[in-house]
Amino acid sequence: ALIVTPIDEESLVPVLQQASDQDVSVITLGATVSDPEVITSFVARDNLDIGRQKAQYVVDQLGGKGKVGIIHGIRGLTFTEEQAKGYEEILGAESGIEVVDGPYTGGFSADLGLDATANMLTSNPDLNAIIYDNDDLALGGAEAVRNAGINLDDIVIVGTDGGEPALDAVEDGTIDMTISLCGFREGSSAIDTLNTFFEDGEVEDRIVSEVEVFTTENAADKRAELDQRIECN
Repeated sequence: ALIVTPIDEESLVPVLQQASDQDVSVITLGATVSDPEVITSFVARDNLDIGRQKAQYVVDQLGGKGKVGIIHGIRGLTFTEEQAKGYEEILGAESGIEVVDGPYTGGFSADLGLDATANMLTSNPDLNAIIYDNDDLALGGAEAVRNAGINLDDIVIVGTDGGEPALDAVEDGTIDMTISLCGFREGSSAIDTLNTFFEDGEVEDRIVSEVEVFTTENAADKRAELDQRIECN
């Protein structure tokens, strides 16, 4: 068997086709490839729903009125594109929300987030919120907000991933909300999926792994709870 986390939906297809032809079971984890016929199952959180949850949080925080910037990661990546659909679905339904759909940074790093946010704020200094595809972008973005002389209390910043630096930032109010992808939980689910396939000879095409929402209000308590269960590191 193979467990693979692709960063490109197309490039791995020929290799995974070879694996399939040789009866090697393939689980894609976190992101998948464009041809579902070459894999056994896809294990991941629901990125579309994550996008919806993040956008709805922003709408609620702004009371349905405000200017929202979006900074994306890697174009074409399932993680990026599905979240974008979720943002559009929720924000597009709100007549009081103006969306500034920003760049695809081409990666997930604080430096890229800082540069993209600085450029966005130059043209849109009146942003009320910024949604980032992941937490590294958001952490860099928060630094750009500070550099622009904007108080972090005056802008809603939302990310995704839930690594320790981001959870620290949510707890201290630098970032307002993140959704932890719970990598430990997701990896365990991939192994369980393989075991089920080996034992039963079949498995569902898509296995959804649960995520956890962290906000400044709940971060401390939720971290303590999850640390005890070692489920979401």
